[in-house]
Amino acid sequence: MATVISNCFKVHNIEGNALQGKEKNKYVIKNLLNLPLDQQPTDFQQLRQLVQKQVQASP
Repeated sequence: MATVISNCFKVHNIEGNALQGKEKNKYVIKNLLNLPLDQQPTDFQQLRQLVQKQVQASP
């Protein structure tokens, strides 16, 4: 996921400075999760479903 974010997204803070590393990853993922499910990329929807299944299956 980090490689995709690094290569496909350019994120800047309020001052116009480019975000990098974990800060950039958190920003992109947070914004993807805030989109309605039908507007999220298909692979992200699938990843989200896998995570939900794992969370529901854990005791």
